[in-house]
Amino acid sequence: RYKLVYLASPYTRMPNLDAACREACIAAAELMRAGVSVFSPIAHGHTVAMLSGLDPLDGPFWVEQFRPVQAASEALVILKMRGWLESDGISTEIAQAAILEQPVYGLDPETMRLTKWGFG
Repeated sequence: RYKLVYLASPYTRMPNLDAACREACIAAAELMRAGVSVFSPIAHGHTVAMLSGLDPLDGPFWVEQFRPVQAASEALVILKMRGWLESDGISTEIAQAAILEQPVYGLDPETMRLTKWGFG
């Protein structure tokens, strides 16, 4: 239905950044298998940071890196894994989705079922 969705997931406050990235990658792959074109800032940013020496926890830097990608996306999907409610990054992405009038969905990591929340 959408040409590109932006997959938000918690990261910065997670006890294991590699595990947070792994969960985001698994969810992204499931969406891809379902025919959805998806961009995961965690899958992209974590890998780039780990291989280049960039600070993976520099929130303002990563927000600015990924803001244009979210703007180009047609929907926001939030991976509702542990920590998503406390995530400052996800709060920022939800606020941006409201400004962009993008539809927002929740994705259950156990069932991979989407639930529409609002906007757009």
